[in-house]
Parts: sequence; structure tokens; C-alpha cells
Amino acid sequence: MPADGLCLYHALVAASDFSAYMAMTSADRAAAAGCLRQKTILELVASGLHSQAARLSLSGSAGYPDEEDFIYIAMASGCLLYTSPSPRDRG
Repeated sequence: MPADGLCLYHALVAASDFSAYMAMTSADRAAAAGCLRQKTILELVASGLHSQAARLSLSGSAGYPDEEDFIYIAMASGCLLYTSPSPRDRG
């Protein structure tokens, strides 16, 4: 992963389609990671979480997401979220 402060976003983009990620140029990988970061910031703003959005806009480790940001990253990346156990998991 490039040392561009977007390692988590790179990992999520790669996980969504590893073959496509590996076929991208370095510039395209950085653009895709930056796009996911920006979509996450927009999800936070749309949810009224302006201070969290502003923090994610910071560069380097200061802009690294906290645990409470992960649901918004998942929403921005199109991940399906399961908020309750399936009937199989309930016992």
C-alpha cells in the first residue's frame, strides 16, 4: 500500500475487487481510495456529523477514521450491513 494516508481506503477498494485493483495504475488506485474517502466524508455530512467529516478530511494519521466512522465507510463502499443476527445465529 502506498504511504499516502489512505491505506484503509486502499484495502477496502482492493477487497471489493482485488483483480481490478491490481490491474489499476498507481494513480488510479490512489484516485479510487481518495474517492472512497470523499464518499465517506459525504455520508458523514449527510448524517449531520460535520466534526467527524472534518476530521476525516485531515491528512495523515490525524484523518484516520475512528471506530464510529466505520459504518459510514461501509455505507460509502456499498457494503451490506447486518445489524441483527440471522435466525440461524439466534440459537
